[in-house]
This record gives sequence, C-alpha cells and structure tokens, in this order.
Amino acid sequence: MLEKLEQHILLKTLLEDAELISENREINIFDIELKDANFDEYEYYIHNTGFFFFHMIQLCYQLNYAVELLTNFNYSSKNKVTRDQHLIYNIENYIIRLTSLNERLLQLVNAIFHLTIDEKNVNERSILTNLKVSRTDFSTLYREFRKENLKYVGERNTIVHKHSYLNEKLRKIEVLYESSFLFKLNKIDVEKAKFIRKDAITKYIKEIKIDFTNANNECITKLIPILDFLYQHYLRTKIKLKQSMP
Repeated sequence: MLEKLEQHILLKTLLEDAELISENREINIFDIELKDANFDEYEYYIHNTGFFFFHMIQLCYQLNYAVELLTNFNYSSKNKVTRDQHLIYNIENYIIRLTSLNERLLQLVNAIFHLTIDEKNVNERSILTNLKVSRTDFSTLYREFRKENLKYVGERNTIVHKHSYLNEKLRKIEVLYESSFLFKLNKIDVEKAKFIRKDAITKYIKEIKIDFTNANNECITKLIPILDFLYQHYLRTKIKLKQSMP
C-alpha cells in the first residue's frame, strides 16, 4: 500500500515545488530547521507543507517497518533482551505510532489550510471547528479515516498513561518465559516450557502481524482520499499566495 503514497500527486508536486524554492538559495541539508532561509510567505507555505507531509509519510513507513520488527529478534547469547520483552516493546511501539498518525495528519491540515495554529495547539477541536476547514468536506473524510485509526487508541492511552499493554495471549507468553516460576508453581520443566512458549509465540506473532498489516492498509486506504482533497486545496492556496506577493 505504501506505493500509493509514493506515487501520489501531492508528493510529486511538493518535491517539484521544494526544488524551485531552493534554487539560488544556500541551504544546509543537515540543518534541523531552516531558520536563515528567508522565505517569503509563498515559499514558507510550500516549505511548511512539505515538512509536515514528509513527516507524516515517514510515520507510515515506520508502521510498515514495525510489522517486520516483530520477527527480527536476535537469539544471540549476548543479547540480554528476552524474546517476550522484544515482542512487547515492538507491539507497544506500533500501537503508539499508529495512533500518532492521526496527529501527524492534523498537523498537515494545519499547514495546507495555512491556518497558522501553533503546533502545540493543533488537535481535532482546533482543526475541525476552524471556519476554513468546517465549511469543506474534510471532516467527513477525516472521520472515515479516524474510525480505523481509533482501533488501538484505548491501548495507546493505557500504555502511555497507565501500564504496559495487556493481552491474554501475550500474558501467557510472558509467564512461559519465567521458567523458574513455572517449575516452582506447576512443576513444568524448562525444556517443556521452551516447547510450549515457542508454539505460543509463533502463533501469536502470526496473528498480530496480520492484524497490524491490515490496520496499516486500512489507514492508508482511508488516507488517500484525504490527500486527494488536500492536494486540491494546496493548489488553490498556493495560487492565492503567489498572486498576493508584491
């Protein structure tokens, strides 16, 4: 599904526009912020939109990588991280990043609509109730996207604000990695525990990879119509800013 983002007309246009505004301007590509670029409002609009678009796309790539990282555990004896710890970390990382996609999208909308809302104040309320946005069809498209993005929002809030991700199958795997505990409580020897946990973790990872891949695909599917919409608004706003320049 990522190829649909890579081939989107908004990305192509932003790359072309970024090249134009960077001509005859000394820009250090290693700078985190282009503080001395001396952009006029038209150029700033292009740069700011590109900045938030590429950071949103970057997160989409990270979500794709996160699925692969579920199975890249290193079984080296030097590795102090256990298989269950590695799995839990990557699951929690994925959940946090997936639910962050919504926030990255709102930052992009703020940029494309040229609302000039401070980054720290960008949220659903500030964007959806803004007059420039509320009189368009954006809210309808956004809510369709949000349905899928909300899938793990409860788990995300738990991870960030309360405690680790709780899942019955994952908890079983955690317990199976406590070999000494199992022996004392249920007289299960280490070799038997290893066999049981290998079967359990293999089945669970297969299931969770399917779930996460489907969630990624659904999010991108719902994101494409929003980008189509935002592309049209980007073109209109860019023309208006260009015409208003002295």
